Amino acid sequence: MPGITAVLGPTNTGKTHYAIERMLAHRTGVIGLPLRLLAREIYDRIVVLRGPSVVALVTGEERIVPPRTQYWVCTVEAMPEGIGADFVAIDEIQLCADPERGHVFTDRLLNMRGLHETLFMGSDTMRGAIAGLVPKVQFLRRERFSRLTYAGSKKLSRMPGRSAIVGFSVDNLYAIAELMRRQKGGVAVVMGALSPRTRNAQVEMYQNGDVDYLVATDAIGMGLNLDVTHVAFSALTKFDGRRMRHLAPNELGQIAGRAGRYMTDGSFGTTGEAQPLEADVAEAIMEHRFAPIRKLNWRNDKLRFGSIEALVASLEAGVEDQWLMKAREADDLAALKDLGADPVLAARAGDARSVRLLWDVCRVPDFRGISQTEHATLLTSLFTDLHENGQVREDWFARQVKRIDRSDGEIDTLSKRLAYIRTWTYVAQRNGWLRDQDHWRGETRAVEDRLSDALHTALTKRFVDRRTSVLLRRLKQKESLVAEVNEKGEVTVEGEFVGRLEGFRFKQDGASSPEEAKTVQSAAMTALAPEFHLRADRFYNAPDTELDFTEQGGLMWGTTAIGKLVKGDDVLRPRVQAFVDDEAGTEVAEKVTRRLQHFIDRKVAALFEPMIAMQRDETMTGLPRGFAFRLVEALGVIPRHEVAQEVKELDQDARGLLRKHGVRFGQFTIFMPLLLKPAPTRLRLVLWSLFEGLDEFPESPPPGLVTIPVVGTVGEKVYTLSGYRQAGSRAIRIDMLERLADQLRAQDTKGGFEANPDMLSITGMTLVQFADLMQGLGYKAERGERVKVKQTPDAPRDAGATTETPIETPAEPSNETAREPTGGAEEETSDASAADPEATGDAAEAPEMDVFYTFTWGGFARKSGPAPRGRPGKGGGKPNKGPKGNKPPRGDGGGKAKSFSSRPPKKEKPIDPDNPFAQALMGLKDKS
Repeated sequence: MPGITAVLGPTNTGKTHYAIERMLAHRTGVIGLPLRLLAREIYDRIVVLRGPSVVALVTGEERIVPPRTQYWVCTVEAMPEGIGADFVAIDEIQLCADPERGHVFTDRLLNMRGLHETLFMGSDTMRGAIAGLVPKVQFLRRERFSRLTYAGSKKLSRMPGRSAIVGFSVDNLYAIAELMRRQKGGVAVVMGALSPRTRNAQVEMYQNGDVDYLVATDAIGMGLNLDVTHVAFSALTKFDGRRMRHLAPNELGQIAGRAGRYMTDGSFGTTGEAQPLEADVAEAIMEHRFAPIRKLNWRNDKLRFGSIEALVASLEAGVEDQWLMKAREADDLAALKDLGADPVLAARAGDARSVRLLWDVCRVPDFRGISQTEHATLLTSLFTDLHENGQVREDWFARQVKRIDRSDGEIDTLSKRLAYIRTWTYVAQRNGWLRDQDHWRGETRAVEDRLSDALHTALTKRFVDRRTSVLLRRLKQKESLVAEVNEKGEVTVEGEFVGRLEGFRFKQDGASSPEEAKTVQSAAMTALAPEFHLRADRFYNAPDTELDFTEQGGLMWGTTAIGKLVKGDDVLRPRVQAFVDDEAGTEVAEKVTRRLQHFIDRKVAALFEPMIAMQRDETMTGLPRGFAFRLVEALGVIPRHEVAQEVKELDQDARGLLRKHGVRFGQFTIFMPLLLKPAPTRLRLVLWSLFEGLDEFPESPPPGLVTIPVVGTVGEKVYTLSGYRQAGSRAIRIDMLERLADQLRAQDTKGGFEANPDMLSITGMTLVQFADLMQGLGYKAERGERVKVKQTPDAPRDAGATTETPIETPAEPSNETAREPTGGAEEETSDASAADPEATGDAAEAPEMDVFYTFTWGGFARKSGPAPRGRPGKGGGKPNKGPKGNKPPRGDGGGKAKSFSSRPPKKEKPIDPDNPFAQALMGLKDKS
């Protein structure tokens, strides 16, 4: 008598492995498995052991049957009957209690037998039911190879590696997978609805370490062998096809048992919104103690095909057995009732052969899951074709397949197409339903493979960061990582882009999640260590021409920020702070810092060379040295009214010592002309802002402008350091202001004078702007009009002045060639008819008017503002008025009061007050 054995026990006891060994010990055998995915896994294992020529794979959607088949690997529903195999095995026999598929497993338990040996593998909860239903059965108890412990609840962010997060809805799974991608770098996805090809590709990513986490449905509880050490339930309820219900402890134990393979201990727990397990449930799972199964789902297998009604009645027959109960209405029975209600179809199914065909059609699974009505419509088309033609119309079948054969779209679209193609694959696997069934079996399989590959790619793209996966695996293997940095600074580690190296700081790719960022940072820094040292050597030997400073105190190497200036003990000795990652090491940081300090020290020494030379001149003592110190403190530019007393105390010899170092004693400003060039001006503003501790540094004016607009938020000190003096609504460059002062000394400031073209040319202003400037300098400007004298064609024309005329360098005698503004005054005219509404006659008869301004000295009435305080002339002066009333300011060359006559004064060539020989001539002239 053939032996019947029930091999029972918890998960990870090697039951399936034992069944394979027993089957291969026989000449022929059949093994039934609960999932198509598991069937494919077992098929691949046996093919390795026995070769593909003797192993068949039969599932609802896949059929590989060699001519000399000895071993059949099948899903339980697809197990062949009546082949007389020596060995028969049914895995996960506890599914006899499943509400949906239980009646199929119960049928195999009661009816499937091997000629020599039969095995039932499953949970120990089936011991009583098997003993009651299968006579003379023997039981073999197998113990778990490893321990299983309860780990409580964990956040996803703290989930240990090699974990499987289990959910029971697609939306829930995708949400978890998306979150795990951001926090952990990616996950593999395993669902029962996946094709074996997609599932295997996903599992391979997990098994080889590309990802460290798995997101799965309860499909992993059905014998799938994965390297999982922890199982976390994200939900404890599921929809069973009819309603939402809580999972029973034995169902939880089946899934939790996937943790810990062979001799490796495992753990289980909850995560997300799932509440922690109750203590008694957790203890039952750890000790594998579950309530025994009392009832198995059963459906009558003695079917009557005389009519549709007879078939339905036989399927709905009851049972009287303490271990069996009638199964609820399955999808195939519901479909039979729907089609049987159609009078046309009912008329077609008038004989036993037609009823059997109708039943075969109704057993086509509803893989699409759209609606019962849609599924019934599809079944109607299939039955009609088969009944009328004996086969399904190939043109119609081809259109259905072609419509699905597209690999574009998102995950949901591809998953839906895969579900659709499973329907047509199932149809193609039915013997005799298609004329060229071998072609269509291959075609539908090819479409499924293409869709499977596309779905795997889409899942990987959405839920896996390939870069992080590669880096994680290499870091775990403790292999040296290869980093490359291209000319754009883009960093790749093992061919994966991870960020950019900006100077000596690694800027990680912004797409990284917090958890992923740690991995990328670790991998990048490990690989970039040699690059940091090579780059430090190149930087240290780079010429100063490759380095620069910004107007906000930054230090640049080419276009890359390499550091910044920080306040030092002295305004002329700022310190540097290098931008170097800590991971680069102290040696690299110190080398970069030294190079930056050398650069800024040399830059200060070069641009402020005249001032530093004056500071170090040991021959200057006493008052000149003190004044030189004041000038150094002011960075080479100081308003004269701030040092009026000190200037007064300096004799000509003392001034001569200072002039030797390039100091100019102007009427409004004491300054060093060489320090007014753009480069020293830019550095002066940075050094002052740094020493004052400003958060935002003022920018230097564009080079070459004589005047610039006055901005209310910018202080007077900033204009001074920029080399400008505020006067009205604009600020004028201080060296050009001194040239203007030379022009004004020759004018009748008491009786009044008009601006000449030289004045306007110096300032580069229009007449109106010049009037505003003069008022800012303390003059009164009286506007007037007169009839314009028309010029003859041969008469010389005064050129108009322009605003903001570029001047390349200060107009101080030096080796630099100055580019001064050209052109004279631009005379403004007034339209008399616009002022007088009645003047609407012929415009040619109205005289053309000229606007002019008469300037007289008004005195420094304001204590603060753009005008200089006091009298910046030769004798110093008081803040608000000069001696003997308000008189125009005089420079170093001031002398006796002027006499006036009706004749215009004779223009004399102005004497340069900074020329020592001119000073001597001036002294003689004063004595005479």
